[in-house]
Amino acid sequence: MSRKWKDVEITSPENSRDLGKTFRIREMSATQGERWGMRALGCAAKAGVRIPDEMLTAGMAGFAALLGTVGSFLAGPRDEVEALLKEMFDCVLIIMPAAPEGRVLIDEDIEEIATRMTLRDEVLELHVGFSIRAKSLEALALYLEWMQGQMSSSNTPTSSPQSDGSSPADMQPWSS
Repeated sequence: MSRKWKDVEITSPENSRDLGKTFRIREMSATQGERWGMRALGCAAKAGVRIPDEMLTAGMAGFAALLGTVGSFLAGPRDEVEALLKEMFDCVLIIMPAAPEGRVLIDEDIEEIATRMTLRDEVLELHVGFSIRAKSLEALALYLEWMQGQMSSSNTPTSSPQSDGSSPADMQPWSS
């Protein structure tokens, strides 16, 4: 059985300099994916994320389980994060008339930051089976729903300038 791959055509926004470009994303080998995931988990741990021991040995699958804290992964040591982000693009080729099977990317192939973000999301989706953007939007929707429930069930006014719920009468002036 061969590795998975998929082609991604940039279709938006209309004014994108990358509009119409097609990129081929190839799956990492099992060994490479496991090592990438373990290093990504290590970055998250160095950034202060608590990671259960069983996740640390799960490679890409462990990283997928940790995606709720992907921002913490990016807060890891800069050189390690940059190496992981670069390795993601080792999975990406550009499709062109002169290279219908794809060729290795050069810096000039991608002209928009949004395209880079899209391709990173597609790389992870190919490897872990779901979109980080979609999961992030789902998490945000759940959080907003929870916040709305908290606000509607709360009896405390939301316009009070005190963040601790105290009233102005409860406030004590500073003393020396």
